[in-house]
Amino acid sequence: MFFKIPTLNDVKLIIVCYILSMIYSLVAILGLTALGVPTAANTAIPTQSIYPMASNAVIMLIGLMEEELFKIIMLIILMAAIYYFTKNKKLSVIIGVFLNLMIFGLCHLSAYNYNVIQCIVVIGLGSFFNLFVYLKTKNIVNSYIVHVLIDFLFDSIGVIFAFHYIGVF
Repeated sequence: MFFKIPTLNDVKLIIVCYILSMIYSLVAILGLTALGVPTAANTAIPTQSIYPMASNAVIMLIGLMEEELFKIIMLIILMAAIYYFTKNKKLSVIIGVFLNLMIFGLCHLSAYNYNVIQCIVVIGLGSFFNLFVYLKTKNIVNSYIVHVLIDFLFDSIGVIFAFHYIGVF
């Protein structure tokens, strides 16, 4: 089933993948910075007013489900196409996941000032953890929860720093 309520084991996997994703993203950003690769803030994060944040949160929740559906449908299509030509299930999963992560990362180019390296390394490869949750549970709700947790935490941290910088708190 594509949409189902997470089980206790699913919740454990969600928490583990969320933590691993946060660690990966932090290490990836620090690594890129150490290598002198410039990184860009997400231009979709509001920085001027706290009032639109509630409506932005609703829009973000809808957008994240859209991203998960896009990512998983794309993965299924990629795996089916690769399997059609190779007749190798394992290879179709590996190549399908890799291509999916690259495409998903590149879909975020406009949000990160067209920083290709950051979009592939941080966003693309970093989305492995919510895709892994889907592959293990075959439940889009679980991968959606990981994606929501990741984006809301990162965006909340970004908003807090932005508000602090402009003197709101």
